[in-house]
Amino acid sequence: MNELLRRLSNEGAFTALDVELALTLSDLAGDANGDVLLGVAAASRATREGHVCADLARLAARRISVEDDAELTSDTYPALAAWRQSLATSSLVSDGVRTSPLVLDAKDRLYLRRHWEDERAVATALRARAANHVEPANRAASRALLERLFGSAEHGTTDFQRMAAAMAAISTLSIVSGGPGTGKTWTATKIVALAVADLLARGVAAPKALLLAPTGKAAARLAESTTRAKRALDCPEALLEWIPEHAETVHRALGRKRSPRPSFLEADRTVLADIVVVDEASMIDLSLMRQLLDALAPEARLVLLGDRLQLSSVEAGAVLADICGPAPGARYSAELSQRLERAFGLSLPVELVGADGARGAPIDDAIVTLTRGRRFSQASSVGALARAIEQGDVERVLDVFSSSDELVLLEPSRARAQHPRLASVMRDGFAPLASSRNPEEAFARLDAFRVLSAHRKGPLGVEGLNRTIEELLTEADLLGPRAWFVRPVLVTKNDRDLGLFNGDVGVLFRGSTEGAPRVGFPASGDGGVRALSPARLPPHEPAFAMTIHKSQGSEFDDVVVVLPDDDSPLLSRELLYTAVTRARRRVIVHAAKATIRAAVARTVARASGLGDALRAPTDPVTFAVTSIASRRRP
Repeated sequence: MNELLRRLSNEGAFTALDVELALTLSDLAGDANGDVLLGVAAASRATREGHVCADLARLAARRISVEDDAELTSDTYPALAAWRQSLATSSLVSDGVRTSPLVLDAKDRLYLRRHWEDERAVATALRARAANHVEPANRAASRALLERLFGSAEHGTTDFQRMAAAMAAISTLSIVSGGPGTGKTWTATKIVALAVADLLARGVAAPKALLLAPTGKAAARLAESTTRAKRALDCPEALLEWIPEHAETVHRALGRKRSPRPSFLEADRTVLADIVVVDEASMIDLSLMRQLLDALAPEARLVLLGDRLQLSSVEAGAVLADICGPAPGARYSAELSQRLERAFGLSLPVELVGADGARGAPIDDAIVTLTRGRRFSQASSVGALARAIEQGDVERVLDVFSSSDELVLLEPSRARAQHPRLASVMRDGFAPLASSRNPEEAFARLDAFRVLSAHRKGPLGVEGLNRTIEELLTEADLLGPRAWFVRPVLVTKNDRDLGLFNGDVGVLFRGSTEGAPRVGFPASGDGGVRALSPARLPPHEPAFAMTIHKSQGSEFDDVVVVLPDDDSPLLSRELLYTAVTRARRRVIVHAAKATIRAAVARTVARASGLGDALRAPTDPVTFAVTSIASRRRP
């Protein structure tokens, strides 16, 4: 078995870490069963690919694939029944009640134990919050404020932004999902106003609200959106002072320079806030979500904002998608309808309420999906394309491309080839930015155009595209030793001392042809620019092109989307949807029609048990007992 694992590692099916973990656990436990060792390696590989666990039913009896490739090895995973039997009788594996390095659940999901514990902890915390009902301290005042914030309700229609705010006011957990421009941040700002008013009515002298996001870029956008929404609110001045205009990363709020596995002392640390709003929740992985939930006081109100259709986090887990489920908010409980009627005089649409007192899981009563987009008009081709991708309608996607000037499909002649027009599109798209004569001009033009790619490596990956774009602009005399503008740069690691965070974008420029280059970043608040020496910057990279993953939370007027070939494991509906919805006006896709078809047809299915745990008929009591025991101080 040692030889098999090492050969599979050499072929690219597993990494050296996967193999060493399997062999080390085998030595420690004295268990050399080959099926068990393959299970350990598969579970380790799964977490690196974004799964929380290895789905044995999906892998069983299939040929073992090479990582990041469509190629297959000549070896197969064991048949499911035999694999399950080997794992169930191994001392390395348990059902979670007994402490063991791996956990096998009743649905043949094999976890590394810490991911199983994270999943149970997140499920337990979210279930508790969803079941924690709140009654407004002053019902009449809350009703009046809701009416003031949203205006009079139109008869016969359901305003789901209003409904989301009302639902958040009667629970300590609220999940607001929706596509670009559906008003998630504006709704959340009104949720905060309602919560602040209720806390003041309860005698809380200084209610504290926190705005959080997974990256520095997303936090900056959240702060900007909240500030705009706050200034447009129709509510008493006494409430406005408690609505923050500053946002920070989740890591910073948690005080992270600590390890991702908190110590006994750190496990008791609490984020001191009454209301916490987390934007771009689709980018938050399972481990970070657990840390956030552990840090919040039980009575704190948590609001998660995001688009369940976007790409999930780079790390393990698709938490927002698991929370929302396949059809979020499709059926609410009759109890929720009664509570909304009692508190705000609101009625849920009959077709969304379970019949005869039936109710689903409490988590479903906390979810609202906003569908009325404001970024794209009904006539917008970009909006129509996004809707067709969301619905998985391949033919409609291709029809929209062929019937709109706002959408362009550049089809290369063969796989991994570059379409002849791509170079001129990129050169012309960046020409205004490269012609900027000062930082202010550059920042005004920075979000007008961007190139997005799925891969980092290769000629059509981010690194190759950035080199190509610089060469094109240099050949056109737009870049060079006499040019003021050098390039946009993307920060890839947080630096709290400089106030720069992963995802921040600046511009490298020269004050004169003889002057030393400086890097400019927008100065917070005053619209100015602060300049830094390039030597002071944290790790960074050119940002003419960026990965589709990195682009989440950003908006550009026009985007060029460079898709991988149709055999790439990264290609998916979520990837295409995320890329397309970064554009406000125009989308140019570099891909063959076969690649578009493959992308729309293929959805990301991350192996996880969180959705099942959130909607199980009983609480995961077993986990609660083992979790409490594991956190006791020695």
